[in-house]
Amino acid sequence: MPIRTLLAAASACALSAPALAQPVMGPHLDAHEYVQARGGAFGAAWALEFEVARQPAPAGYDARLAAEEAEAPELPEAEGGGSARAALIGPDWALYERDGERTLYDFGAERLVRMTGGTFANGSMHAAAQRASDMLAALSAGGSEDIITFDGVGELDRFWLEAAMGAAAGPAEVEAAMEGESRIVWTRGGHQIAAAEMEGCERPEMDADGLRSALSMLNAAAPVHPLVLDGIGAAGALPCALSFAVYSPDSPQGRIETWTLVGAELDEDAAPLAMDLRPVLPDSELLDGPHMDRALAAARGVGDEPLDPAGFMELIEAAQEADDHAGAWLLLGAEASNFGPCPEEAIGTERLVCAGAGPIVRAAREDEGFQQLMETIAAAQEGAHRAALEGMLPHIEREDRAGAAARVMAAMEMIGWGREGLETYPTIDPAGLLEEALALDPHAPDYYWHLGLRYLEAGAPEAAWTLFDLGRALPGREPTPSLAQADRIEARAQSLAPGFFPFAEPEDDESE
Repeated sequence: MPIRTLLAAASACALSAPALAQPVMGPHLDAHEYVQARGGAFGAAWALEFEVARQPAPAGYDARLAAEEAEAPELPEAEGGGSARAALIGPDWALYERDGERTLYDFGAERLVRMTGGTFANGSMHAAAQRASDMLAALSAGGSEDIITFDGVGELDRFWLEAAMGAAAGPAEVEAAMEGESRIVWTRGGHQIAAAEMEGCERPEMDADGLRSALSMLNAAAPVHPLVLDGIGAAGALPCALSFAVYSPDSPQGRIETWTLVGAELDEDAAPLAMDLRPVLPDSELLDGPHMDRALAAARGVGDEPLDPAGFMELIEAAQEADDHAGAWLLLGAEASNFGPCPEEAIGTERLVCAGAGPIVRAAREDEGFQQLMETIAAAQEGAHRAALEGMLPHIEREDRAGAAARVMAAMEMIGWGREGLETYPTIDPAGLLEEALALDPHAPDYYWHLGLRYLEAGAPEAAWTLFDLGRALPGREPTPSLAQADRIEARAQSLAPGFFPFAEPEDDESE
């Protein structure tokens, strides 16, 4: 069943489906399941209206480089008509609307939901944070360069890139001070770079959580530096007007942007996600094919039943009886990709393969195909990628779980071999092998990890997290140690872009 058909069918049958356990959050859910997975209805929210005005930086005002002297150091407010923006601010979420496009920042569930037309794509907030921090790192040499040069733009302080990305690579020298009784001004070097007017409007009576949601929405939607938003948070209220300078490739000479709050009304029963929207995958143009059809079906608990450890043992015994000893050994690897490495103490475990691995290997010692496979594994362990790959090639045509394991092993050797391997075997695509493995066994968490990591390394974090999330949502499976590595990547993305995660618990400092 094609991806779009599967997701559409899931959305259509949601109202008639019987009540089930709370689903695991992921991109495979329809709108009703999404609300259930996040813990229930969104609840009351503040409906805010902003007017956003822009103007070029005035003569003499140039804050591109903090070290330069300022002829006109004071930051003006943008004047004249502006464009309308709307937002709903909930206790741990925010909906932002601009030019008909709607984005739900679900901070509580750590999801970023983009709604276009009649569809919604439910992605991970970690993917957005990863993309922001990756761009910042790429343009600033991993955060080590304070001055960044763009063709046609010239030199910019890294500070302005951080403002555009909503992520700071490190502390910046910014000073905040009161100007009069209600205006907060942020200064960097000799330049005023932002100002917040705290009086002069009917502000919403937000609690601390609502304010955090509103400021985190601005962190994602407006090119204002996280340090400025931190200062507003410390002031304890949403400003009536927020002005800030912007320097970027689309504004190389700088501009002044002013967000003015022009309306606030309490919505007692907000519904930021319409129930009739059809789910689509994030980065759906990349994630298309039989492997994703089967992955979605597995995450939704439809289609082929997953094998339990006893089922794998039956397959291995059948392979042995057919004198397919190489296949039996490959099935050992496939079982581990479903359930993780064998426990140290195999006696009494439900993993029958682990308890019987020794006899399986001893029974195959005289088999020529098994011996060839063992030589291939030895080559892989020694880092002899060419020999390991070529030894695995006879097995990657198998259309079973043993073939899935062989494809993953071959893909790992191609990846380890690097450019030389791709030049030697240009028709062998490691990602293609991983996709085929996933299609053959969509209940193996390891395969989601390996393919997701390829997308992450290729600069497609949305596709990567789609696979990580689907692997973690598999019914009847726990994340294997391989897939569990996604948790560490998420923790790192969160530390590099904390503004995307206003409600995350701080990491415990276990250092002495």
